[in-house]
Amino acid sequence: MKKIAAIAMAVLMATGAFAQDWSWAKKDASGFVTVDVTKVKGDVLTSGSSTVFPMAQLVIDQFKSEGYKSQLSIDNIGSGAGLKRFANNEVDFANSSSKINADQKKAIVDGGVKGNLLEFKLAVDAVVILVNSKNTFLKNVTLDQAKALFSTATNYNEIDPSYPAQKIVRMIPETSHGTFLYVAEKLYAKKNEALTGAPNTQRFQDYNQLIANVSKDPNAVGFIGMDYFEQATGANPVSLDGVAPSKTTALDGTYGLSRYLYTYTTDTILQTKPAAAAWAAFFLNNASKAAQKVFFFPLPKADLDAQKKLLADTLKGKF
Repeated sequence: MKKIAAIAMAVLMATGAFAQDWSWAKKDASGFVTVDVTKVKGDVLTSGSSTVFPMAQLVIDQFKSEGYKSQLSIDNIGSGAGLKRFANNEVDFANSSSKINADQKKAIVDGGVKGNLLEFKLAVDAVVILVNSKNTFLKNVTLDQAKALFSTATNYNEIDPSYPAQKIVRMIPETSHGTFLYVAEKLYAKKNEALTGAPNTQRFQDYNQLIANVSKDPNAVGFIGMDYFEQATGANPVSLDGVAPSKTTALDGTYGLSRYLYTYTTDTILQTKPAAAAWAAFFLNNASKAAQKVFFFPLPKADLDAQKKLLADTLKGKF
């Protein structure tokens, strides 16, 4: 029995040593954390936003190609669902295309997730209102018209009397998606039912299916993240208050539906799980290039440096 106990203790000690291996970590001239990927050991679990997913997957592929040999998982299940998994202590990171809200923060506290919640910005995106390419009249809406377009109006001529009296067919993301939550907050003060209760509304878990359906129906209107829209065919963007969605208008804030993309974790996770800290550092160090490849917009340098500093400060004294 004593021999078994000694073996068990040795295993635990070895596991602890393995878990606290910071040999991968260094600092660059600016004091930010850099990663020797070949020395990163341990699994990392991530989950959440379908919008963030293509960007995250690119960085994961690079992480592995540079020598990471453990398991880095990512579940493409929507921002809300990812934050629920995080609150249940099931993942190390929750990616989100909308800023975390008070209820989600409370769920994390109630779930017993250890440490202080940390928010890292990853990129800038814009939500695009899109219509079928055969729709030649809906080219611009005001904010109030956009609200009616996805909630109270039944026909297009209710948006503007000059529009035809055609039925509005709405195609929107499922409620678990950060894109849905962002629009619900931005246009309807977080009253989700304004969107879900609107007539002729279809909800989609898969963004590509949403785009495909908008492309098939001349009366369709929807909204989606710009990264998906840039790859779409059969649909056109709608300007908001005379401003078209673009990199310039998203970054300078003149386009009314621009937003940050985020990942959430805690200081305790980063301080006690070096592999998770390595992933955070690697993601931030490669965020700009990855963002551009999937039609997001890289963070302005000051914003990106602030994220890197937050990580460096969190890991102070660990290596």
